Amino acid sequence: MDFRLEQKDLVCLEDGTPQTVTGTEELLQRVMIRLTVPRGKFAYNAQLGSRWEELTVEEAQPQELLGVIREALEGLEGVEVTGVEKQVDAPRRSLTLRIFLTVNGVEAQVDLESEEESYGL
Repeated sequence: MDFRLEQKDLVCLEDGTPQTVTGTEELLQRVMIRLTVPRGKFAYNAQLGSRWEELTVEEAQPQELLGVIREALEGLEGVEVTGVEKQVDAPRRSLTLRIFLTVNGVEAQVDLESEEESYGL
């Protein structure tokens, strides 16, 4: 069980009690945390996080992306990365990733979009 997060904020019930998530939804939330936190920036665990936004266009090839994503999700039981697709938007200077996963035996996908100024175009 974990607390529910939406847009990097804790979600609470009307009485102020934090909502919780469990099962597949909890694992997907943990996936998103590990993929959106820059690796080395979480003070309590420098190994938590991902380096995907550090990649340049040339490096952001499917095999490199898979490696970076698998690195970020390493040790997260019940989660297997099965593929990744990328889309580059040069005018907006952004990269969008669609990550395909198996979570507790269920197919799932998550989408990530880089910050406009952080992607090395």
